[in-house]
Amino acid sequence: MERLKRLKREIEKELFTRRAFCGLIFQFFLILMIPLLYIAKYNHIAGDCYWFAYWPHCAWADSHNIFSVLDSALYVVQDFYKSWQGTYSSIFFFALSPIVFGEQYAAVVPYMMIGMTCISTFFLFYVLLRKGLRFDFYTYFSVSCIASLVQFTFMHTPASGLYWYNGAVHYVFMQGFAIISIGLSVLLLMAINGGNHKKTVGYTIVTTVMGFIASGANFSTALLNAECFVLFLIMSLVLWKRCKNKKYLLYLIPFVISEVGFVMNVLAPGNAVRQSYFEKGTVWETILRCFEYSASQAVEWLDIFVWILLIILIPVILKAVSKCTFKFYYPLIFVVGMYCLYASLFAPGFYAFGGSEPLARNQNICKMFLLMGIILCEIYVLGWLEKKFKVVRYIVPVHGKNVWMWTSVLVLSAIIFVVSFMNLDFVEKKATFVSYGAYDVIATGYGESYYQEYLVRLNEYKNNPDKVVYVEPYSIEVYPLWINTETEKSVLESGELSGLLARWYEKDAIIELRD
Repeated sequence: MERLKRLKREIEKELFTRRAFCGLIFQFFLILMIPLLYIAKYNHIAGDCYWFAYWPHCAWADSHNIFSVLDSALYVVQDFYKSWQGTYSSIFFFALSPIVFGEQYAAVVPYMMIGMTCISTFFLFYVLLRKGLRFDFYTYFSVSCIASLVQFTFMHTPASGLYWYNGAVHYVFMQGFAIISIGLSVLLLMAINGGNHKKTVGYTIVTTVMGFIASGANFSTALLNAECFVLFLIMSLVLWKRCKNKKYLLYLIPFVISEVGFVMNVLAPGNAVRQSYFEKGTVWETILRCFEYSASQAVEWLDIFVWILLIILIPVILKAVSKCTFKFYYPLIFVVGMYCLYASLFAPGFYAFGGSEPLARNQNICKMFLLMGIILCEIYVLGWLEKKFKVVRYIVPVHGKNVWMWTSVLVLSAIIFVVSFMNLDFVEKKATFVSYGAYDVIATGYGESYYQEYLVRLNEYKNNPDKVVYVEPYSIEVYPLWINTETEKSVLESGELSGLLARWYEKDAIIELRD
């Protein structure tokens, strides 16, 4: 019996640790991320990318001078700011589409989107969990992996969130700047509290720059950024009064610059031009619609797979908060505040479209923020429960106590996860897990077939001397790569594809053949 107990302790010490848990989570993270990046080689630019990037493309073709490209990109920002939309940061990135430098660089798009999602999420969680709550590295890394993973593998519309450059950079990529600016705001207040002058100056500058960039993003991200900067300003003013430290007033610099950028975005002349195509909603209708719709979307998006991942995180979070000195006051306020920020992301879409549902690519970042936010809420609520109720402390996993119980819970959760996934039909599997769709693209060879058809088209675009070019329609629309735009599939009886595509390749027209 004693030998059996010793063996049990050895297994527990070697296998049932936060390090081992972290290793398993990281492997799960890689398994779901790698196929999304692998199929990047089948990707190509489409839609409005041919519109915004046209002049930088011409500049590169004429000079191969990066400064000429940047100058042209600034011209595009100025032009579209006046004639179409005020999102100055997004427009700048639109103009610098990878296709400016060659069609082959479309493969970098999912690397950019997944990379920005991971960088911004890991950074924010590093600031909050490692610097703020003093979590151990393995807990921080495990939680950050899950928080990043759920955002890109459960993407609402992956084609416009990971592969279509304009749609993805406008929302997913730009949202990353807002998340980074939030983390920097926390670091700035920490630096002021710690009396570190050099860090205070540095974080003030970087927070200002990031805040201004995020303010020029899509309206949902810009609004989120503005709201968070207001909250941090209130926090800095409270700390200034309480600590009698005037350095907290330095936060006024990034706050003012960021809000000025937000006003520049909202009041751009081009917004009025674009809004003329739609009927604007009222403020109160928009607010009510946001809370109603965000609740229904949350119910749909927080499916069994998300809840299982949240359950899997419980023991490592409980272990971490048990060693934390932070008191986790007012959890209800924290949860309600996070939900209000999430709901506000729908507001610009409802307001601009007069109550119609926001665009699917807009909802990508709504879902991403919800999934990341619910993990933060889980940490805060578990922290409050651990500090508030002694009974919770009795279930915290420690060696020799509760470890086997929590291991059983995790194993059971993993089994339910797999069984639930297996019970989905083929379409639901792809719709729920973008990674499964990517694996299917690889396994069936559909991705390669789709890409070869694109190369045939590309050869006609670039090498056919005729000014009117005829191309075969795509025989396959590959999820999650397919972007249903007029550069891919004609909506006209004549079969003519978008004039943006013809202009790019110096043709009078590109026509899709009809049966």
